[in-house]
Amino acid sequence: MKRKGKFFKDNVLTEEPSVDSRASLILLKRELRALDPHVPEYEKWLAFRLDVLKEREENGELNCFYCGCGPLLADVDQQDPRCATLDHVNPLASGGPKYDRNNLLVACKDCNSRKRDMSVQSFLELLGLELDKEVPLW
Repeated sequence: MKRKGKFFKDNVLTEEPSVDSRASLILLKRELRALDPHVPEYEKWLAFRLDVLKEREENGELNCFYCGCGPLLADVDQQDPRCATLDHVNPLASGGPKYDRNNLLVACKDCNSRKRDMSVQSFLELLGLELDKEVPLW
């Protein structure tokens, strides 16, 4: 489907829309969603992530599994360094399931970024730590 309109030429976003109004942002979001089919999947992940983090927060389990820092925050902007993230025990790159709660650990942004697609054991070895606690299965 070819996009037409003020901001598109040959199906490419060509002008920066004004962000002076909320309506323009809503329209832009609709246009971008139509261009990128992965946006609904990302929104699904964000909703799932928040649900899991809120559940763990209620159980008092919102500290980083790796470095122990916390308590982390479940519902802050993801750019905030106190933001809790979910780390996949069996990384997605290794075929781990994305939406399996048993495959997720709470991690701080720093540890999750540094771990990338390593296994839990490999990352702990990199940190010079031993696995002295059981990897929780939810």
